[in-house]
Amino acid sequence: MAMNEHQQRLIKKLQWILIPAFILIAGISFWPYLTSGSRAEADAAFRKFFLFTELLMIIPLLFCAFAAYALIREFFSKRKNTDTNQALAEALIKIKAPYNKPGIAITLLVALGFAVLANLILISPETIFGPEQLNAFTITEKLFFGFFYVLCHFLLLAFGRQLFTTTYVFIATDKGFQYTAAGISSGWVLWEDIEDIRESTVLSGNNIGGPATVPVLGIKLRSPEKYAANYNPALQKLISLAGKLNNFQTEGVGDLLLNPAHFGQRYEEVKALIKLKQTQHKHSHNR
Repeated sequence: MAMNEHQQRLIKKLQWILIPAFILIAGISFWPYLTSGSRAEADAAFRKFFLFTELLMIIPLLFCAFAAYALIREFFSKRKNTDTNQALAEALIKIKAPYNKPGIAITLLVALGFAVLANLILISPETIFGPEQLNAFTITEKLFFGFFYVLCHFLLLAFGRQLFTTTYVFIATDKGFQYTAAGISSGWVLWEDIEDIRESTVLSGNNIGGPATVPVLGIKLRSPEKYAANYNPALQKLISLAGKLNNFQTEGVGDLLLNPAHFGQRYEEVKALIKLKQTQHKHSHNR
């Protein structure tokens, strides 16, 4: 799908940041070898530069760690939708999460292998690394290992739950709907709180050829902050940031994005129901 004007502007802004940064890093990397009088001086200058870039890597690492913390905290949240069972009985539409059980089982085994390796490194690092290697590990590498250690154990729990439990990605009743993507639930979205609904696209980085757009069903809420309060404070910050980015791309209907792929052949049915309920409540609200 072609990018809209907002998405093209966003890509251009990123290019103005990333391309000069790449040229600067490449130039600084080779500059010591072009200007130093000896190879030893050039190597020393390059090591200083490498240490500087390694420290810069801590910034995106900390952001990823914060995002992982927010998701993990939400995963273990005690907040439950106590009326889910009743909603399933009264559901106008209910769609099970489209999990590929064999694929999840393979991923679970891979995560288990990484978890065993991570614990071996933590408990008995000398069985894998020599003394010189252990002493040579930098603070950034140790932080990466800590992040990896927590993440692979979390994936064990997340994929284990997906494999052995039944999850509904979408439940709709006369009251509203609940959408659960990647294990994170929107909570109950009331029909009267939907301001607008429109098909749109957002940028996705999960493409070999670079950024591309993916279709979404965008929803604009009357009070998005009311629904953001359903999440833990850390996740609220991420959702706020993602909401601003999504609303910029979708021209205002990015408070909640539904992935059509999650509904399969029932996507048109889901879209029609949401539009019908939104229109009915909009008319009753204007009376």
